[in-house]
Amino acid sequence: MLSAGLYITIALIISVLYLILLLKNNNYRLLLPSSIHTIAWLIVTFLILMTIKGRIGKYDPTDVVWSYDYVAPFILFLIISSIIGFTIAHLLFYSKPINPMGSSLNYDSLSMFLKKTHWFLYICLIIGIAQFWYLFQIVGFKSFSDYRIAAIVTQRTGYGALAQRLSGHASILGGFYLGLLGCKHAHSGIKLKEFLFDAFMVASTNIAIGGRIWIISTALPYFIGYFWQLSSCSSKLNKKDLRRFVFILVIFLSLFSVIGTIRNKTEAHGVEKFLYMTDGSRMTNLVFSEFPKNSFKLEYGRSEFLSKWIGSPMLNKYYDSVENSPALRATVFSSMPPLYFDFGFFGGLFMWGVFCFFIEYFALKLKGNTSIIGAVVFIELSKMLFQAPVGQIFYMETPAFLWLMIFFIINKLSHSGK
Repeated sequence: MLSAGLYITIALIISVLYLILLLKNNNYRLLLPSSIHTIAWLIVTFLILMTIKGRIGKYDPTDVVWSYDYVAPFILFLIISSIIGFTIAHLLFYSKPINPMGSSLNYDSLSMFLKKTHWFLYICLIIGIAQFWYLFQIVGFKSFSDYRIAAIVTQRTGYGALAQRLSGHASILGGFYLGLLGCKHAHSGIKLKEFLFDAFMVASTNIAIGGRIWIISTALPYFIGYFWQLSSCSSKLNKKDLRRFVFILVIFLSLFSVIGTIRNKTEAHGVEKFLYMTDGSRMTNLVFSEFPKNSFKLEYGRSEFLSKWIGSPMLNKYYDSVENSPALRATVFSSMPPLYFDFGFFGGLFMWGVFCFFIEYFALKLKGNTSIIGAVVFIELSKMLFQAPVGQIFYMETPAFLWLMIFFIINKLSHSGK
């Protein structure tokens, strides 16, 4: 059996080679799910490899929470399965005549829509303030680390519970807005002040609980929308926008690093501050250790798709197993445990390839779409795969697609009434 380090090394090499192949192909240069997924796992495998080699973080092969022995082969074959799914999607899509690119969203209609929906951002800000004030009254703010753990484990009541319930929906609407703002800036050029101000307002719901996911959830939809619309306009990234793009990346990476430092009681250094991206893999390693193959009944979609409504016995068992560890309860999950609980080790790998095929194919079908809803759907499809190493993508994205369905129905009804 290969060592965890060798599995991860192979996975990293495959990710690098595949990303180079994607970037050489003009069809992939906009931020499709395939490129987003590959970038995410490239980052994760690099960080894991550096951990295993003792360069950063903590690695203990005798502790299932701090090793990758169980999950390493799953990560390798998950990446291979995704590449197969993406490749089949492109072969099928480009096997038929494709209309040339060049259609884009109407700038005036886009500007008007953003003006009418700017109130989404104020809802995010109000909810963020309410969440912070509620937690501050209960737990205070002795240290950022303690505040973050309290924000995860504290049971809310009253307006705190209402704010928590609404925060997810507000963030979704704010993410839609930022994605479309990126589309608008593809026409007008990146406007730093506008983006940073709007991103802060959207992020306030996550900042209020000491999270870092807002850095991804605000920047990613914006840049996906920007490059998607830039590609639709058959334009190239100009030097002025390139400088602003780099500036935003530097700001957000610095914030990710700073928050990671002040959240940890022991100071982290360098890329060690980005080990958050490996937390999902560590938790999956724990799951594989606690629940070996053939030790449980497969749930066939209940864990990933239906746990929000009817619950998942296996997810409940996992949460019960870490009930007495606030640190583990506060650690992010990934898409791997639900795949494993639903379809088993090899079945989960196969189904991930199937999911990647459909996500990529539907995203390709939306290339050059000229509707606002089509633009948001494309952005959500691409964004969701970046979260795979640290989140349950279908569970997390279900509310977003429900909102899109609501907007679609409202749009249809408004047009039928004319």
